[in-house]
Amino acid sequence: MKSDTNSNRNFFLSLLIGLALFLFILFLSIPYSFTEFFATYSPALFLLVFVLYALVFRIKGYLGWVLGLSLTAILFALALSYMWTSGYSDNKIIGGLLPYKDAYYYYNGARLFLDGRLLPEYSVQAAGRPLFPGFLASLLILTGKNLQASIAILVGLLGFTSYLSAQKIRSVFGSLPAALYITLSFLYAQSQIGFLHTEILGLILGNLGLILIWQSAEKKNLPKLLFAIFVLMLAISARAGAFFVFPMLALWVGWVFRGEKRFSWRSFGLVLLVTIVSYFSVNTLYARLTVEPGNHNFGNFAYTIYGQIHGGTGWNRAIRDMGTRDPEIIMDAAIEFFKAHPLSLLIGTAKAYRDFFLPGDSGIFSFYDSNKWIDNALWGINLILLLFALKRAIKNIKKPITSLLLASFIGIFLSIPFLPPIDGGKRFYASTMPLFFAFIAIALPSIAEEKKAWILDKKTGVALLSGLLALMTLVPAPILLRLSTPPEIEQPSCPADQVPYALRVDPNFSINLVSSQERLGNELSSLYIDDFAKNGTQRSVDPFFAEMVKQTEIQEGRTRIFTANNLVINGRFHFFVSPAELLEKVPPRTVVSGCATELVLIKMKSRPTLYLIESMTLP
Repeated sequence: MKSDTNSNRNFFLSLLIGLALFLFILFLSIPYSFTEFFATYSPALFLLVFVLYALVFRIKGYLGWVLGLSLTAILFALALSYMWTSGYSDNKIIGGLLPYKDAYYYYNGARLFLDGRLLPEYSVQAAGRPLFPGFLASLLILTGKNLQASIAILVGLLGFTSYLSAQKIRSVFGSLPAALYITLSFLYAQSQIGFLHTEILGLILGNLGLILIWQSAEKKNLPKLLFAIFVLMLAISARAGAFFVFPMLALWVGWVFRGEKRFSWRSFGLVLLVTIVSYFSVNTLYARLTVEPGNHNFGNFAYTIYGQIHGGTGWNRAIRDMGTRDPEIIMDAAIEFFKAHPLSLLIGTAKAYRDFFLPGDSGIFSFYDSNKWIDNALWGINLILLLFALKRAIKNIKKPITSLLLASFIGIFLSIPFLPPIDGGKRFYASTMPLFFAFIAIALPSIAEEKKAWILDKKTGVALLSGLLALMTLVPAPILLRLSTPPEIEQPSCPADQVPYALRVDPNFSINLVSSQERLGNELSSLYIDDFAKNGTQRSVDPFFAEMVKQTEIQEGRTRIFTANNLVINGRFHFFVSPAELLEKVPPRTVVSGCATELVLIKMKSRPTLYLIESMTLP
């Protein structure tokens, strides 16, 4: 009993150490000239991370666990620190913090939930994938609507679940496979750290789903397996991905749980039943509770099918040809074209497999190195590892874990024609990448260093954490919509050339820009204007971002840029530019109102509106 108490205490102490390191690095505001190395791919980073984990995973017991967890906390924190200190901007993020384009709509959806509004058509991606906005709304509630704290929690969960899944691989296959697995996982997650994208929730739940399925296979625990299927369904629905994994897992379960029989039809049928019920619960039912009628969940899948049936020409072919975004019209047209030209789908399928496995920007093993020789060499190494993994899996197919990974790989492989890389590269596979990387990792020599790992399954509380995250994703948003009422705001009186607004000021929801002659404030979101302009990759091609830079340069004193729902005009989401002093004395969660000038930009439906605040009044 005393041993268990000490072990539990050590476990929670190790979590506190990892958390402290993670937060310390973020608050330290390390110069981004150093952290950039950990936020961008390079062969040197690949080797460094792999070697460090290979060494750490060789250390047994509590010390090895603490060192591995600390290393994970440091790597993920350094990557996030780069985003916040550099003010990095591209076509997905502004100033290293503010969500842009797709992410902008997910954040908008979460804030609409908090205001008691169903997701309307103008919330675009949020209405099509409401699970992530629902989860994000839960995080915003927990953090007092603090955007920066919510992002930090997401990144922390991603690092922690990646490490837990790596430990599971280590316990069976040893340090080298576990090191390769978490190295690939970190470098894949790198492109999502700091961003509010569905991929990050898909990765977190995918990690947990992998662990739960693994545990159920080891102990032949069918109830836990059914729960794992539900968690994996939630992951793949949050970031629509390789759905063919589920029938392959059902076949695997029927074979592994067969007992004295040739095949367990009962286990097979239960997995299929849970798969179907889970799908309709977390997609159809949830969407009806949270989205305005007339929107289509996974509506963009019709665009993908249309492009594939037209020979793999990409999702935007449908919009160009049909002149509409209505998924039903596009799907009907795709079916009619397929009836007339069935071979065209084979061409699209062949292109999808080519793009997935061969070198290129959208390939699964593309590492985006400036040196093509190195990029191709690493691609070749990983492809060889994949072939070795296939050979080993077939040789050891009678082992439950090996056959699990083989079945998962086959499911991913069969899904490739319906997730063509031309439409989104490898990000489509985020929720099942833990299964894919685990499969590749078994190609390396396996030496299980410990017969009994220090970290036991019951200690990590994976099932409890999975259940908590599932509840955070599915429950709060429908409740908020039933209990909350949209705020009634009196419309300010404004000049004819200005627009009235009312918005809620939340903690850490803005970036604070200062000139290079001033000192940065204590806020993590404070940036120099020069860094903001220099680290914007889209300035020359995106008039929206260019206008933001222009406004920060012509404003006198400090400037703030933030996103908020305009509570006067149907809760629509906008970007605002404001003199910093207008917001400095406003208490968090206060609703302010006033007048703003709409900055004239090129009008595009996919772009938000940018307003310059001219006046602000406290309630």
